[in-house]
Amino acid sequence: MSQHLFRASEKKIDQFLITQGIATQQELWHTLRILLPSTFVEAIQAFRESNSVATTYSIHGKPTYRYCERCLKAHAMKTAQEIGLDSRILRCLEQALPGETGHDGYYLNHEELIKI
Repeated sequence: MSQHLFRASEKKIDQFLITQGIATQQELWHTLRILLPSTFVEAIQAFRESNSVATTYSIHGKPTYRYCERCLKAHAMKTAQEIGLDSRILRCLEQALPGETGHDGYYLNHEELIKI
């Protein structure tokens, strides 16, 4: 298979897994977390916590953060590019995180408006 065909099929794998019911976006995200550098995962967790608009707690005291998914996705994509993650990982990340990326080319981090 030529390199061009391999790349084209590679782009479609995540979408195929989701549309065929083989994997959910959440499952892809959990799989990606294994492949991602710990600094990236920590940065995303810190974003979730510091940009939470509400926090709820389970009976066992585990927090659940409520945040804008579009801003989280934009921050994740920008952070991934800044640390130089492979383009294949970026495509998987784009598929695994729900929703659109940011708001008209921007996202909020704390109270700062950041251009994507």
